[in-house]
Amino acid sequence: MNLNTTQKELLNRWLNREADETDINAIKKDAELLAYIKISTATSQLQAPEFETEKAYVKLISKRNQPKVRKLFAYQNVFKYAAAITLVAGIYFLLQNKQNVIEVAYAQQTEVVLPDASEVRINAGSKLSFQKKNWNKNRLVQLKGEAYFKVSKGKKFTVKTPLGNVQVVGTQFNINQYDGLFEVECYEGKVDVSHNRQIVRLTPGKSVKLSPEGTLVISNIVREIPDWTTGVSDFEGSSLKDVLNELERQYNLKIDVEKDIDLEQKFTGSFNHDDLDLALKTICLPLKLSYHLTSDKKVTLHAQDKP
Repeated sequence: MNLNTTQKELLNRWLNREADETDINAIKKDAELLAYIKISTATSQLQAPEFETEKAYVKLISKRNQPKVRKLFAYQNVFKYAAAITLVAGIYFLLQNKQNVIEVAYAQQTEVVLPDASEVRINAGSKLSFQKKNWNKNRLVQLKGEAYFKVSKGKKFTVKTPLGNVQVVGTQFNINQYDGLFEVECYEGKVDVSHNRQIVRLTPGKSVKLSPEGTLVISNIVREIPDWTTGVSDFEGSSLKDVLNELERQYNLKIDVEKDIDLEQKFTGSFNHDDLDLALKTICLPLKLSYHLTSDKKVTLHAQDKP
């Protein structure tokens, strides 16, 4: 595939971070140029796979000296030009706002190495952002979803979430901020957690969770690392609604629940991330529920005494 002079100039400006809004609009409308990005991404890996949006994202980001991102596993890939157009527009937005943003799709997990060598493992359906400029002076990360942090020693390290903030110096901790939840677990060092005017300090083996009443409640943890990083989602007295939301994230599926099922009933147990049928049985049997799974990964839950 040969690009004309105009297309080459557009591509060069894009890769050199010199593209303006007019250039970006032109790229979005140029199917041939988008196809070139697709082919060049595949051939650079010395094989001829179909276009994978996540890999193209990592390659393009690396050309802009962005942080190292390693995709740990994925169950689905997207190969459509429409996705590529969204990708192009999205990266441009990030550069314009001088923000590094990593969004993790359902059924995936991603590991990111920050500028100070701190490591972040991000769970499915989560979003993490930070500003690389002056990072060593202002180690600030914003998180929506769940992530496990291994923070290198240095100046104060802050994670902001919609429901509360976490501050550390050098430590290992997990934050879960899915669906109105806010829970922090400390595995090493000390962690300061704040919500509104409440502040608590966690030491290894301690966790704190935001209660429905809006207070921070401390409890103990016995595991050495978060279960989700080993391919397991674990629950203790969690609502069925929260359990099903996690199942949707880990398997990238849609779950419909009949109206007579109480989504606030509690579930204690766990499910693996590599066997959907077993995961559904693990959840449904203790709660006396039945399920129907279609070939397009849609699940319907109903009471066990119904057909």
